[in-house]
Amino acid sequence: MSDDHQMTRRQYREEQEKSSKDGNGSFRFDQWPHHQNSDNNMDESPLLSRRHHEKQDDINEDEAGLTRQQTLEEDKETIVNEKTQQLKTKLNKIIIGLVLAIILVYLFLFFIG
Repeated sequence: MSDDHQMTRRQYREEQEKSSKDGNGSFRFDQWPHHQNSDNNMDESPLLSRRHHEKQDDINEDEAGLTRQQTLEEDKETIVNEKTQQLKTKLNKIIIGLVLAIILVYLFLFFIG
């Protein structure tokens, strides 16, 4: 390269600033039209976190007409249903164990007795 075409950093930056001010060159990120805070480009609702969305969902469910008493009754029903399901599985396991024990006793008495 020849020395005529080489520029210093300062010269390059000055040229870039001139071209960006004239509108002929490329924009920096903070100079882009969609990045500027104008009324046309901004959303009216801010970005919300997941936790805030969950709180909004809870509020919407409460507004659906469920009272505190109704939610407590529903919670009790779910607890009762879970406990009865656990008892059913325990009883099924015990019954299977007893049936297997009876079969083992008959086999023991049949072959030994």
